[in-house]
Amino acid sequence: MAPTWDNLLSGQQNLIDTNARTLKFTEGNKEYKFNENVATLIVRPRGWHLEEKHVIIDNEPMSGSLFDFGVYFFHNYELRKQKGLGGCFYYLPKLEAYQEARLWNDVFITVIHKSLKKIIKLYTIDTKILQSTCWNHKMYCLN
Repeated sequence: MAPTWDNLLSGQQNLIDTNARTLKFTEGNKEYKFNENVATLIVRPRGWHLEEKHVIIDNEPMSGSLFDFGVYFFHNYELRKQKGLGGCFYYLPKLEAYQEARLWNDVFITVIHKSLKKIIKLYTIDTKILQSTCWNHKMYCLN
């Protein structure tokens, strides 16, 4: 079951509000909001096999994982920097081969060095990986 476009966008807005520390929820007389000290927010993009059918590039649906990563990074990097929250943190589950980790690394390097056309500290993107299989290859570039 694919997420709806409205749910995707409201989820991204919730991530922005979380980083801004403005996310609140009120139910009846009860209001929920952030304390001063909160856990580190780690975002989990969709897997490589999932598409974002609402964004078409060269007549093909965009990768859902790249959409999730890119929208979050674009809207939250500067905000996190301004708030002193550090870089953007991602959880990449179920990578099945080192080539997938290399692909993510290429995405991170491209974003850091080219796409934003401004100075971004190296190692601004931190990842946690759940390894599904044993690899005989070491990864050196992921922070």
